[in-house]
Amino acid sequence: MGLSLGGMVGTTLTAIEPSIRGVTVCLSGGDLGDLVIASSESRVRRWRAWRHDQDGVGDDTLRQELRQALDHEPLRAARAVPTGKVLFVGGTFDTVVPSRHQDLLWEALGRPRRLALPLGHYSAFLALEVVLDAAAEHFRGCLARRRPGPAEFANHWPVRPLAPPRSRRFDPLPRSRA
Repeated sequence: MGLSLGGMVGTTLTAIEPSIRGVTVCLSGGDLGDLVIASSESRVRRWRAWRHDQDGVGDDTLRQELRQALDHEPLRAARAVPTGKVLFVGGTFDTVVPSRHQDLLWEALGRPRRLALPLGHYSAFLALEVVLDAAAEHFRGCLARRRPGPAEFANHWPVRPLAPPRSRRFDPLPRSRA
């Protein structure tokens, strides 16, 4: 489960790590080059102003630089993520990751199940319980779709699983017989 930049990282990680069975992407978006220009995040705005003042770089140049320099664009990674693995949470009044950038990522992920919060980037915290409940339900569904059984375990692990203990009392550190 990733929020904001964490959702972008989660998208990329899910694209490259096949053992991840589910992901919840919250308040995240794509097209990072344009997102940096559109974001109301104060740290991003200060960085943009610094680049404008120090280097004389305009928004169009900055957008192009970012698109060329950022290797892990969530939109590219999203195409490799199976749609069924994803729950997407968006904020309709988000100005840090504007709706159009959220929509781009949602589309690139194949239009997965979506929870739309009538909140902004930081006010979405008010719906934390709703988001966590939806994420827990999503993850339960992802885990239930494919439960590894003993045969699958045996195929992927070089050692056979231990048999369960015979008695209900199990001592993880058995005493030596001396």
